[in-house]
Amino acid sequence: MNERLVVIQEHNAKRAGLHWDLRVQVEGDLGDYRSMRSDTNEPDDDERYVLRSWAIPKHRFPKANEKLLAIKTEDHPWSYKDFEGTITGGYGAGEVKLLFCKPVIVRKILFNKFTFTMPKWEDGKDVTFNLFPMGEGQKWLIQQVDGLKYVLADRLARKHAKEKASG
Repeated sequence: MNERLVVIQEHNAKRAGLHWDLRVQVEGDLGDYRSMRSDTNEPDDDERYVLRSWAIPKHRFPKANEKLLAIKTEDHPWSYKDFEGTITGGYGAGEVKLLFCKPVIVRKILFNKFTFTMPKWEDGKDVTFNLFPMGEGQKWLIQQVDGLKYVLADRLARKHAKEKASG
């Protein structure tokens, strides 16, 4: 397990309406970001880290036993981590409010799955979330999972893999 910066921004975009933008610190490059934002005032930089990004239309995280749609968007520059204000052009034009910007415990980070624990998120308790694709394309799901069960299952799987590799 390690820590990664997680950013949650409330974004009231003129086209997409009110939603949350979930951003996670990863190593990478900006790919399509620059070509899509030539006419905006959004941050841009050449840092080692980028923010892998999803839009959550319900503008909240899921409750226990609930799954919510999360739409994968392009990676954003590292300097976007504390962005708050008005985007003046492009498809994201509108108001952005920073709701959360802190390191969180990352339990798994893969190309197609991200599991993280938000400290003291709900009623002062740590809450663990899974984020995974629904198949091909940009549609992902985010769901709340029982953190303790996840940790125990993860430990058991690691132990089993270690035993299998040595035996």
